[in-house]
Amino acid sequence: MIFVNREREKALLGSAARSLILGNRRNTAFIGMRRIGKTMLLKKFLEEKKNAKDLLCVYIDLEDIATSPRIFSIYYIGEIIYALACRRGVYENKEKFFDPVNLLSISADIGKDALEISKKLFEDLNKVDVDYFSIVKFAFSVPQKIVESEGVKVMVILDEFQELRILNNFTAIGDVFSIFRAGIDGQKDVGYVASGSAISMMEKVFKESESSLFAQFKIEKIRPFTREDSILLASKIFRLENKEVNTVPLNLIYKFSYGHPAYVTYIANECCDLSNILSEETTADIVKNAFIQQVLSENGQIAMLCNYIYNISIERVQGKGSLKAILNVLAREEGITLSEISKKLNQKTGAVSNLLKSLLESDLVVRKDKRYYFRDPILRFWLSKKVLNLDVDYDIDFSVVKDLISELEEKYLRVSSELGKAKESELRHRIEDYLGVELGNYDKDGLEFDLFGEKNGVAHIVEIKWRNKATGYREVENFVDKVKRLPVKNVKLCFVSKSGFTKKAKELMEREGVVDISNEAVGG
Repeated sequence: MIFVNREREKALLGSAARSLILGNRRNTAFIGMRRIGKTMLLKKFLEEKKNAKDLLCVYIDLEDIATSPRIFSIYYIGEIIYALACRRGVYENKEKFFDPVNLLSISADIGKDALEISKKLFEDLNKVDVDYFSIVKFAFSVPQKIVESEGVKVMVILDEFQELRILNNFTAIGDVFSIFRAGIDGQKDVGYVASGSAISMMEKVFKESESSLFAQFKIEKIRPFTREDSILLASKIFRLENKEVNTVPLNLIYKFSYGHPAYVTYIANECCDLSNILSEETTADIVKNAFIQQVLSENGQIAMLCNYIYNISIERVQGKGSLKAILNVLAREEGITLSEISKKLNQKTGAVSNLLKSLLESDLVVRKDKRYYFRDPILRFWLSKKVLNLDVDYDIDFSVVKDLISELEEKYLRVSSELGKAKESELRHRIEDYLGVELGNYDKDGLEFDLFGEKNGVAHIVEIKWRNKATGYREVENFVDKVKRLPVKNVKLCFVSKSGFTKKAKELMEREGVVDISNEAVGG
């Protein structure tokens, strides 16, 4: 994704680094939804600090390494020594740092400190009775050892920090956060930045008084973009595609994305694809279609992200069937209380309360003023349509979702068929000759028609369907309904269909006065 703004968060990281260098260590925790921009923010900071003389920054992504005490310790120490090697100009394939044998060999070229650390790790891992508690404790002590040997302050950035909790499943470890706390207490020259997307878990770790890390980190929430930043991000994407887009589509992208940077990016990119394929400017309808494709199509990036978030969230809790019943209720109606949910489910409040606690821990649901909501409104819509098969409202008129998708597919087919721009121009000229009126595209006030022209107080409106499939009743009905929303009284409706019409479509056309001019348009 393209990096936009986050100036406040960047300033906080910079302030924490300066304070660390001056001897006033302050730990910071960034919490926010998945793909909200946490990792991009951290890597932007790392890029700016990579040549700092008085600070060594180490980035460690815990999501894939906190699977066992052994793997965690190897990768945690490997990342730190790799950062040290880069600082000292020793460049090796990074993967070698995650193999204890290779690490031991490489460390001889890095320095005495690296060699001592890697030697101890190797020896501890190869004991007859491996003490994983001591190995994990040692891993957490390594940053301070680098401070003492290198003479610089160290900032350790731990992404997806909540994944450390997986190590609690191992009897030898017990409470990994207590081990971490004991390790960092004496490290006055090592600063820590924790980042996590499991919001409830992160808040539990850092905010609850029973936690060993209570009040040890300053908590900062990474929130969705403002309207201005969302528009700035979308505009940057469009400019990369050499497209100028006016404020209406840009505001609509913000509205549909709720300012989530990933959603803004996916919708804007989809708009670029659609406008390129259709050779059209990015209009409000293009944005609507892009949003629908992204959320409802199996290949949509938003749909895939929602599916991933839903699956990993639901895996954290028990009683999936009962949870879906509550999600079903909230998908239909948000902002309701425990008693209201219980009444709708016809269950006792105690049982429902326990299930809601599980949903709160899963991060799918959030509670505000004793009322329950989906944390992510886009996820709510996706879940309603793709998992629960519900008909829910949204800020777009989804009563026409199927029509929009059908229209989009129609346009794809039109572009991929023989009706390119040249063919479309040829058809227009033939229809103009037949009707005796100059025609052009119509796109106003949310209404779009293929061809539109006025003569002697009569509006001539033409719909074109160019595909290898007969035009059906629904398509004719949609055309007629659109026309009825026009502020004109006298109209002549014409329809062109490459593959003819179904029987029901013909009957409707006759009732509504829609004229089939397909033969005249193609010169038959």
